[in-house]
Amino acid sequence: MVKKNFFIGRGVGSFMNELNTYKSNLGWQYAHNCYLQMLVETGVIGLLSFLIFVFSIFLKAVKKFKISKNFVLLGITGGLFSFLVHSFFDTQFYSLKLSVLFWLWLGVVTRLSVDIAQKGEVKR
Repeated sequence: MVKKNFFIGRGVGSFMNELNTYKSNLGWQYAHNCYLQMLVETGVIGLLSFLIFVFSIFLKAVKKFKISKNFVLLGITGGLFSFLVHSFFDTQFYSLKLSVLFWLWLGVVTRLSVDIAQKGEVKR
């Protein structure tokens, strides 16, 4: 499936339709790997954009933790890392509730990192 549209993918939400053209009656509809499904749907450009964006936030959060020793930042960053590892085995980015939680956590990590950068310590 990836070979058909390697760079831009087939379109968000198209994996299930494409899967039926390759093999029907499999009994499952998802890749059970968010990154593989994202690669099929958004292509290498979309997948790399997502990974670079998330990786840059992680690097910033780790650097800010080393400065501030803020364990709330470390805990939320660790939770995000666990979410991303679990994405290799399931498709939680395609669950609205779980994806909203992920983006909320990512926003909190970003905000904590900005607060640490501006004041050297998180506002209480």
